[in-house]
Amino acid sequence: MWSAFVELRDTYDRTIRKTWKLAPTVTSYAAAEAARAALVSALAVITEATVNDSGVTETQEQFTAGAGELHVQALINVWAEDPANDDDVLAISPLYVPAPVPGIFVGSTGNDALVVDRNDTALQNYINQIASYTLISDMEVLDTAAGINGMKNGRRVNRKLPKPT
Repeated sequence: MWSAFVELRDTYDRTIRKTWKLAPTVTSYAAAEAARAALVSALAVITEATVNDSGVTETQEQFTAGAGELHVQALINVWAEDPANDDDVLAISPLYVPAPVPGIFVGSTGNDALVVDRNDTALQNYINQIASYTLISDMEVLDTAAGINGMKNGRRVNRKLPKPT
């Protein structure tokens, strides 16, 4: 399955990303790239935002159906900073882990089952990968030197999800 995306920037230097899931008839990179070019070109005519970036991605299912429920999530508040800001000001940014395994919580029952274990090795590895490869919350980076491996706190939450398509 192919997707195309565009990142748009406004006059206040804010960005948003729009993603289109391409039709099943798009079966190659060349076809996906052609669809991306057509979509971005058509959008550029009807928006005042600047097209900052665009591209295509291919999604391949790698795993069998999971046993977890996507509405149950771990909300992890992480320390983020803007690398362009010389004042080195830290902010809190939320990261969500859908259908979290019980092992990333302090315990398996009671209140302990609601609190994220910031010392969990697997969770710390995930946070390190986020810090190494992604930007979060308005082009900020995760600061793993703050808090416990970049994490301030975390808890189990239930989030309302859109209806399945």
